[in-house]
Amino acid sequence: MNSLSREYDHEWRLICQDLFYFLTYVKTEDEEAGEVRDFPVNFEYLHQINKEIDEHQKTIILKSRRMMVSWLGILRQLKQAITAGTGMPGTQDVFRGATSSTDEVLAKYMIERATKVYYALPEWLKRRNPLVTDNVLFMRFEKGGMLQAFPAKKSGAQGFGFTEYLFDEMAWQEQARSAWHGLLPTLGAKGRMLAVSTPNGKLNFFAKVWHNEKGNFDDIHRIKLHWTQNPEHDETWYKAATAGMEDQEIQAKFELSFSHYAGDRVWPKFERRTHIVEDTKVILNRPMLLGWDFGFHFPAVNIWQYNSLDQYVGHREVNAFDIDFIEFIEIVKETSHALYNPRHNAEIHFVDPAGFHRYSSRSASGACSDVDEIRRQFGRNTQIRPGAMQSGSRGNEGPRLKAMRRVMKLRKDGRPGLVVNERMETFIEGALGGYCYPEKGGEEPLKNEFGHSHEAAQYMVSGHQKLIGLDKPSTQQRSRPKRISGKIGL
Repeated sequence: MNSLSREYDHEWRLICQDLFYFLTYVKTEDEEAGEVRDFPVNFEYLHQINKEIDEHQKTIILKSRRMMVSWLGILRQLKQAITAGTGMPGTQDVFRGATSSTDEVLAKYMIERATKVYYALPEWLKRRNPLVTDNVLFMRFEKGGMLQAFPAKKSGAQGFGFTEYLFDEMAWQEQARSAWHGLLPTLGAKGRMLAVSTPNGKLNFFAKVWHNEKGNFDDIHRIKLHWTQNPEHDETWYKAATAGMEDQEIQAKFELSFSHYAGDRVWPKFERRTHIVEDTKVILNRPMLLGWDFGFHFPAVNIWQYNSLDQYVGHREVNAFDIDFIEFIEIVKETSHALYNPRHNAEIHFVDPAGFHRYSSRSASGACSDVDEIRRQFGRNTQIRPGAMQSGSRGNEGPRLKAMRRVMKLRKDGRPGLVVNERMETFIEGALGGYCYPEKGGEEPLKNEFGHSHEAAQYMVSGHQKLIGLDKPSTQQRSRPKRISGKIGL
């Protein structure tokens, strides 16, 4: 045994120091493909994720399905448990790893994954630190490393001290909040926590941590992982993986959407890989087009330009909740003028026509309407134009929806008429499902937190197309109604 161990000293030293060298010995089961395969150590995105996990105590990962992230999480722990207590550089004296899953079956499955990997390792490697306890929820190694799995019950892992903890598919764990708050005090200064999940709507604890709307989770490192980052995933794979699935399910499991609405999407032609770009640059000397939706609870502004390819390019968005309108305009002005210089780019504001008459602010400033308030803060000579009034309904679309639908389409040159910066997250999430028609009892798009951002874009597109003459009224003459006994007959 000792001579065998010495024979592999170099390999053992590399395993202790490098997770991905250890992973070259790992075989994993691909249940959906029905095969056992080598772990894909050549996937660069997995190397980057592992590096970021090591650099941050708490990490949350929003991911598409089939990205190997749960495998990476449990194999990190297995490697540390096997090497713990061996006194080698890069190892720990004591390691206690844990994972929580949605129920007992899945908790057992996580340990089953780890044990199957362990038993498939070379004999010389297993002899370095033999597995002495192997039951369905717990693994313990001779020199002290341990792995434990917990069903996501209310009591969870409270009272234990862990070196590394994995929340697997956290968005589906009903008791994630209590487990989270019970776990964090046990981590101490060095314990590491990893939360991984595909989205499951916005009313769960995973979504609250990810969005961090109240700033309670500023210390959490965030990673977004889309299916296209896996080099094995192409369009053929995507079509096969999503075959037979409902659109909303596809958006959640593959397109990272937190919107789980039962109604039909308003923009079914909008696609992440077609309409979203990694970055956009402000074009000097071209006007900035600001679309405004005033909203009493969710005011929204989008900042656009019309480029030389006749595309609307969305640079930024500003969204707020339950805010005084004057304060909101100040935020919009600060955001927009940090993006461009109004001396180099003229500004045209496209607004809800009702804004010429309505005043939304709760404080007096001397302005008579919302439009006057915009003009007061952006300058007396600010160009403000109305967008189209009517959005229309599902079966009888008005000018706003028609204008947007035209620019969503792919043109003959293969380009869409509209692209948006990936930082316009509210607009994007709405376009991928949140901005929708109600499932029952209504024909107009829902007035929700996504609706206001999209209505702002509609005012901009419909108003701008009218301004540049792309939305000319029909030349067809309407027939005049006949008068019958002095009244108009229909």
